[in-house]
Amino acid sequence: MPGHARVAVAVLEDLLRRALEACKAPAGWISFLEEGVERLAAGRGVAFGELPAARSFALQGAIRNGALYVEDALAEARWRGHPLVAAGPRARMFAVVPLREGEQVVGTLTLLDPFPRRLGRTERTALANLAALASARLEARAAPGAVPDAVGERLEAELRRRQGVEAHLEAERELVQVLLENLGGAFFLCGADGSMLRWNAAFAAAVGHDEAAIGTARIASFFTAADRPLVDGALRDVLEREREVAIEAEVADAAGNVRPYLLTARPVALGGRRCVLGMARDIVMRRRNEQQMARAKERLDLALAGSRLALWDWDLANRRVYFNENWSKLRGEAPCEATHSLEDVLRWPHGDDAGPGALAHSRRSAQLWLSL
Repeated sequence: MPGHARVAVAVLEDLLRRALEACKAPAGWISFLEEGVERLAAGRGVAFGELPAARSFALQGAIRNGALYVEDALAEARWRGHPLVAAGPRARMFAVVPLREGEQVVGTLTLLDPFPRRLGRTERTALANLAALASARLEARAAPGAVPDAVGERLEAELRRRQGVEAHLEAERELVQVLLENLGGAFFLCGADGSMLRWNAAFAAAVGHDEAAIGTARIASFFTAADRPLVDGALRDVLEREREVAIEAEVADAAGNVRPYLLTARPVALGGRRCVLGMARDIVMRRRNEQQMARAKERLDLALAGSRLALWDWDLANRRVYFNENWSKLRGEAPCEATHSLEDVLRWPHGDDAGPGALAHSRRSAQLWLSL
């Protein structure tokens, strides 16, 4: 039996935890390379348990010449289209350190981060040391007469408990993803520089670009050239003033179609990084309705102006009455629009209509309308 097949998983889990903490990375794994497949023995922040050659960094020659450190996978043509970069978990930074059993590479210690960044000398040294510890454990387990470690057995029991918790967390993550995909608008998450970090299917449909193109773009690039300064300014306002903003801007999709959107954005902190969480809602129908209402009002105004009718509008709640300019002509005054209190209007009747009976009737009519 190969040495790595007998290594306590909890030991590898502990080494992976230390590597993630040392590099402040959200995801990673320790894996073994067997029969053209990379099988995960310990993993954090990823949902898969194995990787075929087409999805494996290691099996695509990443560690042919030793450890590999990539600061921004989207900036390198070799890795830009890799499945782990172009799709989930959308790695921007990744590190792959080989695990050796003697002279043979039998596995990897791999870390991922959805944010581009550079691992410093201290972090790289920590990874090399942890990989060496894992390799030493492999060689010790491969030695003849090796006896299982009692502590390792206890750690295995603890690992099973943790796996139950992680399975629950994974179910929660899947639920969050489902909710994101079913939001009533186009959702996106971008970094402080506007680089795209997460988005849902509605956003991809709105801009008309594929996943790889969206991942290499900045949020403002999806809007028309005229509105990009407005979008950039809104993002600066979100980050500098730490407040929610809402603007209207036009999205220009990949086919050249332009549609107005209501863009709302607010600041969020993820892993100590400042980000912007946004939602874009299509307002084509609202704009169309506003234009139709404006045209209808223009036609109504023209009709009223040509009719020479004296029109009034009674605001029951505030006891105010609006009169158009033809009312002022009836009263022998200069043409103008005016608003009067109800009490003033009730004192307007002329001649015989101003008697006590007529005035009382007017007041009763007014009270009847106010009671409706």
